[in-house]
Order: sequence, then C-alpha cells, then structure tokens
Amino acid sequence: MMTIDSEYVCSCNSTTPTFFTYSIYTTELTNSSSTYTPFGNVMRTTSNPVIPDDISELPMSREEGQQLYDSLAPWFEAQGYSLYPRDLDNPTSKLLPGNLGAEMTSEIGNPPRFPYAHVVGRGPTRRAFEVLCTIFPAVNREDQDVVIKLISNEGFELEICQHLMTEAARRDKLNMTIPILDTLPFSENWSFIVMPRWGSTSGLQRWGFNDIRTAFHYMSSVLKSLVFLHQNLIVHRDIRPDNILINCITNRVVTDLRPFLDSGHAKFALCDFGLSFKFPPDTPLEERLRPSIDCCIGTLEYQPPDGTDGEAFYDPFAFDVACLGGVFCELVGHLTTLVNPLAPFLDRMVTHDISARYTAEEALRALTQLEAQLSPECLTTRVMRPPVGPLAKEYCPWQAYNRWSDLPLSFIAQHPAPPSSMKSKSYDDDWKPYFDVYTLEASFLKLFAA
Repeated sequence: MMTIDSEYVCSCNSTTPTFFTYSIYTTELTNSSSTYTPFGNVMRTTSNPVIPDDISELPMSREEGQQLYDSLAPWFEAQGYSLYPRDLDNPTSKLLPGNLGAEMTSEIGNPPRFPYAHVVGRGPTRRAFEVLCTIFPAVNREDQDVVIKLISNEGFELEICQHLMTEAARRDKLNMTIPILDTLPFSENWSFIVMPRWGSTSGLQRWGFNDIRTAFHYMSSVLKSLVFLHQNLIVHRDIRPDNILINCITNRVVTDLRPFLDSGHAKFALCDFGLSFKFPPDTPLEERLRPSIDCCIGTLEYQPPDGTDGEAFYDPFAFDVACLGGVFCELVGHLTTLVNPLAPFLDRMVTHDISARYTAEEALRALTQLEAQLSPECLTTRVMRPPVGPLAKEYCPWQAYNRWSDLPLSFIAQHPAPPSSMKSKSYDDDWKPYFDVYTLEASFLKLFAA
C-alpha cells in the first residue's frame, strides 16, 4: 500500500490561465529597490509588492498579473524560492523552463527524492507554463521545481493546507493529496503555500491508460485521497481531471503518459482546495450538509443534479463521490467490456439516488475487491483510448456513453440499475433530446438558485 512518503502532487490549474515564459535569474536586494537579472534581460522593481485586499479583484488583467509577478520575485527570493522569470523578448511574455534545462530526456531515470516529480519528454523545452496571477512556478535552493500559490487567509483553503501539514496527516496511508511543503505568511489578508511541481493528467483524456492495472491504480489513488479528506470532514467540491495530477513533468501541454505509466513510477493525487470546505470535528452526521446554492460552484460537467430539485441543503460528501464517478466514467467507462463489473461500480458512484450512491469508503472497498478478483492476464490487458470526453477524437459527453451496450445479457440481468440511475443510455435520436433538455434544465436550476 502506498504512503504519503511516496511521490505526490500539486495542482496549478484554472479555467482562465494567464501565460508567462521562464528561466533562472539572480537577485540583488537593497533597502529601497530590488533588481534581478534574467538571462539576456534586466528587469527592475522599484516598489513593494501590492496584492488587492479583496479576493474578488483577482484574477487581474494580464498586465497587472505580470506586474505582480515581477514585484513579488525579489520577495520570493528572500524566502528561498527563485521564480521562473518572464522572457522579456517574447511579446506574449510566457515563462521558460526553470531547472529543466534546454532539453528533456525520454529516459526514466532514478526516482527523484520525495516529493518531487520525474522530468521526462523529448526535444527542446519551450512549452509555456500556464499560470494565473495567483500561481508562481519557482525553484527552491536545492534547484527543485515547486509551485507557489496565493491563497486568502479567510475561508478554508489555508486551514485545510495547514491540516495537511500535520504529522498525523502526513503519516496517514490514505493521504494521497497534495503535500504542502511550506506556508509563507504575506499580509493580513494573504498567504502563500508551496507545493512540489507536478504535471497534468490531461493526456489520459486523449490517450487513456496502457492497461487495466494502471487504470485501477489511478482510480484507487484518487479514491484514497477522497476517503482521507472525507474522514477528516473535508469536502473538495471541485473534482475534475485537471485537479488530479501525476508525478511527471513533460514538455507538452497534453502528453501521452503511457510510457511513463509503464515505468512503474507513476503516482496520482487529488489537489487544489480553493473551493473546499471543512466541517468542525464535532459536527453531527445529520448536520454535515451545505446550502444547495453551493452546488453552483465547481465544474458543472462532472456534477450530479444534487440540490437542483428545490432542496434547501445537499450532502457535499455524496456530491464529491458523484463528481469523481463522472471523471471515472469518462476515463474508464469504455473498459466495461473487459471488466464487466466496472459498469455497476460506476453506476453506484453516479446514481441520482443518494441513498444508493457509494460513499468514498464504500467505493474504495468495492474497487479493491473488484481488482482482487481480476486475473493477472486481465490486469495486463492493453486497452483502447477513451471514446468520450473533451479530448476524444469525436467529442461525446460521458453521460451519453452507454457503458452497458456490449455487455453479456446474462450479466446485465444480474445487475439492475440503481433507482433513478445516471447509467447512460444509448445516445441515439430518441435519447439525445431528453439528454439535452435534462442538461439545460439542471444548468438553469443551478443558475437561478444563485
């Protein structure tokens, strides 16, 4: 069983990224101003960093974000972190690689020291690092890649991150969440958290897994993260593929991860607690609810219709499970022909009937039992690419993919759908209008609830 002493992950994703470009710089600090010199450029800051007091003023414009990035660089340097400087000769002002060098190697070398990522890829490293004005890629004094995130001192993200830094949390074998390396108090309103830089799993949406074993490894890792959070009364509320990272840095935005998965070094973890909520430890079970208006936050694509039928409150723990179930449906729903029991397993994660929906612990237990029943031949079976999802060859929403269509009739008869199941029907002309109307109805209900 994996522990937190394996290599785990960070997230720096957004639906509205700002692009910069990077390389290493040196820093000179004075009492009144600071100067740092990227290779081939000189950039000066003459004022102290200023961050808006109100979080609603973020994200800033591109220009304001760049000014904030530049002004914070000397401050981060004093804390022991060198930001990836912007390429001032590039009109798009992107970030170039930090300590990745001019090229990446296609070889999988010795595992890096916990919790830092493998660096793999081919060719020159000129890929832009996608960042918000709240995300700052850097290297520490040991020349290891990290990501620094600006967070508000109000709300739950800082409290959750501080909890993740406790000795008990670090030792928990289920804790496969982002390791928080450091916290940097900045002002009355703001702090920074430091995380190891890890890579995107968006390549899984295009190329998928290489075999059944790695697909189960992915699902098990993320479910363990969710079980850990829920046991500590933390609800994530924004589970989506972009918030599940891999311990691999590549030189492409969307990378075929299958060669790295074959190496046996791959680790996955859930991350990004910007929308998360933590209940007090003494909260009774019946009071672990949230106002239904909270269903409006996060990524609608993976959300169930919980809280859209006029309820005053909803169960955010069950909501998390359904969101993760949607991610699983997108990535492994097509594997039910190879592993038939995956179909009812996924049904129990995304069913509309919350009383029939798995808890995170139940889902992890069911998945573990299912994997134990598979033969070595089945686990090593090579698999095809996902036919659904935003990066599939022909886009089709995961809700419309029929994961039961090619299963044996005898198996289907033994596994009736849960009540009011989100089990996908065939996306034919009869079903498509209903699906479209249902999707619009759910979206409008959430919109008007706000």
